[in-house]
Amino acid sequence: MQLRLGRRLDPQPLPPLGLPRRPEAGGGDRVAEEDRVSSLPDDLLLHILSRLGCAREAARTSVLAKRWRGLWTRLPELRFRNDVPLLSLEGLLAQVTRSELHLLHMETKVEMVMVEDISSLLRAASRFAPKSLSFKVWSFRLGDHEILELPCFDRTTSILLDLPITLAPPLTGEFTALQSLVLLSCEIDLGSLLPLCPSLRSLRYKGSFPFDVVTIHSTSLEELTVITVSDDDFIYHIDVMAPQLKEADFFLLMRERVLMSFSAPMVEKVSWQCVYRTNIWLKYICLHELGYDLSHGLRKLFLEIWCWVCLSSASFSIHCSNFR
Repeated sequence: MQLRLGRRLDPQPLPPLGLPRRPEAGGGDRVAEEDRVSSLPDDLLLHILSRLGCAREAARTSVLAKRWRGLWTRLPELRFRNDVPLLSLEGLLAQVTRSELHLLHMETKVEMVMVEDISSLLRAASRFAPKSLSFKVWSFRLGDHEILELPCFDRTTSILLDLPITLAPPLTGEFTALQSLVLLSCEIDLGSLLPLCPSLRSLRYKGSFPFDVVTIHSTSLEELTVITVSDDDFIYHIDVMAPQLKEADFFLLMRERVLMSFSAPMVEKVSWQCVYRTNIWLKYICLHELGYDLSHGLRKLFLEIWCWVCLSSASFSIHCSNFR
């Protein structure tokens, strides 16, 4: 632009596309940058954090701004994935400010697991009375052979424990609200545990048994799955008494014959599979007696017995019975 006095006035450069003009110094109030997300209500911020699906990732948002600092400790659902060390989990739970949790999921890997570390962490978890609890420990070896006494989760409705240790029921208290229980990789006496679960509807057990008699008595149980993981367990007798049971599934690794007592007048589906892995006398593989009144409503019965017999250096399988 050419002025009258011969001076030339060059136009000021435009700001980059999409960015607002900044006011000149001294030419009005300075406009501060605004963090619109941080100005949202707490409920919305907690909803954003919950969508991350990982408590560790939610905790990392504390570095974004002061507004986010410690906000993750108020989440109603906490999921700790296997990238969190076992010994760090209890310290993270100590930072949680809520008195109750809807869900608590902990999954971790450790080279050698110590029972006291697991016990201390479960006691810390029981403080929040989570409605749903799942705890998985992936370990290469067990550091000791102590028995872990379970704390009482009296308000928890769903529990999943995948722990390579021996468990014992609590000496006091009951799992009064528990409806679904999954126990994996562990060892526990179900005969002592189930009387403490008056509302249990679904039980899935995959592990070892401390005694030669397996007792499963429950007045509320509707679904049952029992899977043995070692033929070192010498199971002599399985006793099931469940008046509300509708589905039962057994998969057993056996060394010798086993007796079965089964009382479930409402059952609709039964699956029984036995695998014999050691040398046995074939005369033991027989169905000695099967008596059941089909008018009770049994719709499907599946019996299957497999036998692996070792002869010299050759191994082969014999399908002894398959009754559908």
